[in-house]
Amino acid sequence: MQPRFPKKKSTAEKNVADGDFYASPPATGPFFLEAAVDAQGKSEKRHGQLDWSEIDNWLNLEAPHEFPAVSEEKDRQLFTLRILSVCAGPKGSRLNLTGEDWAKIKSKFELHESTREAFCDDNGAFAFYAYREVAAPRPVKAIKIVLKVPNKLNIGYDAVSLVCDFSARSITALVHGLQPAHWATLTALLMGSLHLCRHPLLLPILLFKTHRERIEQYRHDIDRSIVDLERETGFGVAGLLRDVRFQSPDLDLESALVRLQSQQTELANLAVVLRFSEKCADFLLNSITRLGQATLVCEQEAISELEDEMLHLLELPRNQVQTSMSQAQALKDRVQSQANLIFSLISSNENKISRFIAEENSKVALSSKRDSMAMKTVAVLTMIFLPGTFVATFLSMPLFDWNADTGDRPSSSPFQWIYWVTTMPLTIALMVGWRIWSKMEDRKWDAELEEAKRENQRVFTDLTKGFADMANASVEIYTPLISLVG
Repeated sequence: MQPRFPKKKSTAEKNVADGDFYASPPATGPFFLEAAVDAQGKSEKRHGQLDWSEIDNWLNLEAPHEFPAVSEEKDRQLFTLRILSVCAGPKGSRLNLTGEDWAKIKSKFELHESTREAFCDDNGAFAFYAYREVAAPRPVKAIKIVLKVPNKLNIGYDAVSLVCDFSARSITALVHGLQPAHWATLTALLMGSLHLCRHPLLLPILLFKTHRERIEQYRHDIDRSIVDLERETGFGVAGLLRDVRFQSPDLDLESALVRLQSQQTELANLAVVLRFSEKCADFLLNSITRLGQATLVCEQEAISELEDEMLHLLELPRNQVQTSMSQAQALKDRVQSQANLIFSLISSNENKISRFIAEENSKVALSSKRDSMAMKTVAVLTMIFLPGTFVATFLSMPLFDWNADTGDRPSSSPFQWIYWVTTMPLTIALMVGWRIWSKMEDRKWDAELEEAKRENQRVFTDLTKGFADMANASVEIYTPLISLVG
């Protein structure tokens, strides 16, 4: 019984289910390579580019794409190879062809069901599928291989789905994600290695080889960027230990720090691709071994003859991947070393600024001290003259009559009390107001001082944490070296 309200599929699920990854064919048509090779290694071959409107004729070997060496059945001593290459599209996580064309290619080439899932995997994927005969000893009659590298804009989106039918003596393959220049490189390698095309692992190994070369070029670009920064800082440049100079005065430390963070991001992506490449090399090596042990009796001799050459093709790029991983780790250590230097330079500059501010504050304090001494001097002089001024002012008031003209005894006004009644409350009010104002200023000063202490403590804590992080980073960098030396 079906559910009353079936679960609604998302847009992404519909695209995967229907195969409509793009509404229209891409502007660039697919490339192709076809070859037929006999037992002596002689071959007939052709390659070029198609228009998407020609895909049906090419798949069915119809005019104007007939290729008798492949289509005729009279001589099955020929081993045939047919490859279709679809360029990378604007989105590496989607197939760059319509659902209709995808269905045609998948049906004609009999690609494995996992092809589309693997091709859309951003992290890379690989698989080996063997199909055995029913009768004992059940040798393998056909194999299917799916291989997809991790998506990386600067390296590529290479993918291949290959079908090798030993009974039909044919290999068909869909290559996806190569740029035209990369396909040209792969075509050149295939044209020079057609005598090995009977081995199903030839195309995956050559694809792995070209992809590793682009990885190395990408690693070299990162290395060059790090060297440029090292030359700007004057620290860590290989071979210049005896000629170390300080960084350029025009070096923007914040900009250099941003560049370092970008380089660390690129190295993280590179590490992912290199780890996958190492596993992919092991997968190809195991596939060669499995293939040599399980093929049909009639094909065992031919496969065994080519096995050594296939191992030779794989051996060097496989070892180069391992050395590239070591070099990537060295680049990571160099970037961390530069980051430690940049942080140290920033801290040094901040210390210089703090020292400059302290020197300026000391000058301000000295000036304030001089002003305070001057004010104190004025206050002392005022205190010296204040009693005399008070006495002179008080005695000159009209409250007193000195009778200087008559010679009588001096007398004072009976209203002298008005002066004291007025003066004393005003004086007391002034002193109380000054005391209240003084207390308020003291509390305000204490609050500002406490805030300044908390701010200094926070800055000190941040600096201590920063130095601790730098120390931990240094320990992580130099511990392996110390272990090796030990």
